[in-house]
Amino acid sequence: MAKITMEVLEETLKKYNIENNYDNFIFGYKLSKLIGFADMQIFGIGKNSIILLPVTALGALENEKPEILKFFDEIEGFELKKGLLSHTLIISFLDGKKLKYKINKFVIPYPWHNESVKRLLDKE
Repeated sequence: MAKITMEVLEETLKKYNIENNYDNFIFGYKLSKLIGFADMQIFGIGKNSIILLPVTALGALENEKPEILKFFDEIEGFELKKGLLSHTLIISFLDGKKLKYKINKFVIPYPWHNESVKRLLDKE
């Protein structure tokens, strides 16, 4: 798995002229029964938006522009539900749809993930 540091995340935001107003970055995934990890993302959670940074199967950032979801324009909010082995990130859209991603409690090579999960759960 490639190591994605905070510096790499900050460089990616600069590359696409995105303001770095994201307090927390967490790594999430959806499982596929056929191939294992089907959809991996890094979520940057800020005061007014959530940014989605796609991750390749080898664990590197995709070389494409991140998607930004704005609160109250596209998304209603998000919730991080606690679980025994992992947590679930639920992003609720204004049209009633929801995105659900598994969030590990700890990801060893990503200390920024571990700190963000702790901060987000402490807010509840």
